Amino acid sequence: MPQALWLTLAFIALLGGLFFYSLARAASRSDEANDRLHPPAVKPESPEPM
Repeated sequence: MPQALWLTLAFIALLGGLFFYSLARAASRSDEANDRLHPPAVKPESPEPM
C-alpha cells in the first residue's frame, strides 16, 4: 500500500498549496482595495539642498 500513501500525501500537499495560494491572493486583493479606499498620503516636497 505505499502507493496509496504517496498519493494521499501528494493530495494533501496540493490542497495545502491551494489554500495558501488563495490566502495570498486574498491578502493582495485586500491591500489593493485598502489603497483604493485610503490613498497613500502625499509626502510634502522636501526643499532642494543648496
